[in-house]
Amino acid sequence: MKNKAIILREKVGRLVELIAERKIRVTQAGTDAYVRYSKTGVPELVNIPYIPEDASTVFMAAIEGFLDHEVAHVLFSDYKAIAKGNKAGVKELHNIIEDAFIEKKMADTFPGSGLNLRNVGEYFLDEYVEKKLKEGGDPMGLLIVPAIRAWSGQSLYKDFMKDKWHLIPEVVARMGEYAEKTLPGIRSSQDGLNAALEIKKLLELPEEEEGEDGSSKPRKGATKAKSKKGAKGAKAVKMTDKSDEMEGGGADPDSDDSGDSDDSPEMDDGDGEKEPGEDSSEEGEGEDSSEKGGSEEKEDKAEDTGDEGSGDSEKEKESEEKKAPEEEKKSEGEKGKDETSLFDRLMSETEDYGDALSKALSEESRKAMSTAEYRVYSTDFDVIKPLPVNGFDDYMLTDMQKKVDTIVGPLQKDLERAIAARSAATWASGFRSGKLHAASLARLTTFGDTRVFRRKHVGDTKDVAVTLLIDCSGSMCNDGKIRVAGQTAYGLSSVLEKIGINHEVLGFTTVCDGKLWNLIKKEKDPYSYARSEPLATYVIKEFTERLNNENRKRFACVASGCVNLRENVDGESLLIAATRLDQRREKRKIIMVLSDGQPACPPGNRNGQLKKHLVKAVKTVESHGIETLGIGILTSAPKNYYPKSVVLNNLSDLPTTVIAEIKKLLVPA
Repeated sequence: MKNKAIILREKVGRLVELIAERKIRVTQAGTDAYVRYSKTGVPELVNIPYIPEDASTVFMAAIEGFLDHEVAHVLFSDYKAIAKGNKAGVKELHNIIEDAFIEKKMADTFPGSGLNLRNVGEYFLDEYVEKKLKEGGDPMGLLIVPAIRAWSGQSLYKDFMKDKWHLIPEVVARMGEYAEKTLPGIRSSQDGLNAALEIKKLLELPEEEEGEDGSSKPRKGATKAKSKKGAKGAKAVKMTDKSDEMEGGGADPDSDDSGDSDDSPEMDDGDGEKEPGEDSSEEGEGEDSSEKGGSEEKEDKAEDTGDEGSGDSEKEKESEEKKAPEEEKKSEGEKGKDETSLFDRLMSETEDYGDALSKALSEESRKAMSTAEYRVYSTDFDVIKPLPVNGFDDYMLTDMQKKVDTIVGPLQKDLERAIAARSAATWASGFRSGKLHAASLARLTTFGDTRVFRRKHVGDTKDVAVTLLIDCSGSMCNDGKIRVAGQTAYGLSSVLEKIGINHEVLGFTTVCDGKLWNLIKKEKDPYSYARSEPLATYVIKEFTERLNNENRKRFACVASGCVNLRENVDGESLLIAATRLDQRREKRKIIMVLSDGQPACPPGNRNGQLKKHLVKAVKTVESHGIETLGIGILTSAPKNYYPKSVVLNNLSDLPTTVIAEIKKLLVPA
């Protein structure tokens, strides 16, 4: 009976119970997969998208794996160690290592989750990593997650990385040996943190590597940064240091008052003014003497010109002083850009596994929802509970029993006779084992046919379970429909109990509290969803109950209309009833629906989702061996949805119309 979407929803319920003590909520709503964290970094809510009934198997398997992954974090992660990692600057790296650890722990603790985690891993590699690589994404950032998981020992990622290690040579060279040796032995979040800190050190090593002759040489990626340094660069640094000393002494190097050449002897020690980028005086020992002389001659000329020439010279020197720090700043900026550590570059390009997976699943969910025939935002607010006995008065029960009990006796006897006739023992011949059948012996002597035995068959007509499902919608208030439905359900329940047939009685409607609609209104197209209210499935009598005073009051409340009569979502309500019935051990199962026949719950009426879904739901239920009968209360509308249907205009029609159909179901020919 259950399709994979229903099974997955039930699994969510079990996981909620599993992690309830950790105060973590698991929800199914909308089209986004996400985890919400508290201020301390502890998850407080895990949301998975609502799964349409016709969603792909691959998508549902990935959702199931995503859920197992997040539950594994809740069960096995040490958030104190994770907080330490965040402070130590290894948040992303530690999380990648932690993901591999908790998945291994989850699979060891709950063996069934291993397949789910592999499924979601395949989805992540196919729908995120491979796609991004084909789009030209940076291999280093995309492959670090699969690489660490491969080094941790996960076979799926080992296979994936076989032909991709060459795409991240720097990462492999720096941390490969350590990771392959250490990561498979991670046993706790603290172990993962220790490994993350060590890997960070390996990735932050100076950009030099040992040459074949034992000498050091620049690593790939560091050459460009080193080429920007030189003797002139050293001189610029020296000048900047000096400027700092000047600032400390109270003299402003940019001030007009600092133009005296005697205040800055470092700027002119006999070599003359130097343009940025020229060699330092230490490197100029072999300079041509004529060049030096030219420089001295230039100084003499400046002195001969008087104050004007001296002023120009001072301005040029001042300009040089200003340029030097600016050039140094530029040089330092380029240095920071070019000499960013491999660790920083790697982490800046890497997206968290959970975040990447959430995006991929959310995108897939939106696609699935856009093509779904029936769209529900969430079932989280749906309720299944005993019918509240509100506004009950004793006269309601007395009045119902007075009208119904008089017809129960004849109905009971009629059904009992039919069942007894069908249950009578019969003999069938033509078997090769059993009790010898004398009349068949001639077959053995004449034709050599050994099928001369017979067997006794006893009818088993009571090996059946029945569900009565009552439409408790607002339209049932009209013309006393709800009264007829309630009285009929009580009468049928009384008869079924007297003849010993296990049965359950349910009522269905919706809850008007605005919670679901307030969430739906935030969607782009809120009117694309089938319903705006949560379902309410009310238990009037359970399978395990006998008729008693308490459940008789519930029948009386229905018959008197003392129910919160809202909308009717027949298809989903039928599937809920069928799922409960499917758990019974009886060989035959029957659902009888008492309704005025037209599903209604805005906004689903706009595009006919509710009606189409009811047709599909009936076919689904019937295909799983559960027979259905639509009992139209003052209407023939159920014939549009159910293969077998009857019309009931009032309680007095019960013996002539409904019981005739029930006999066909309970006592088939």
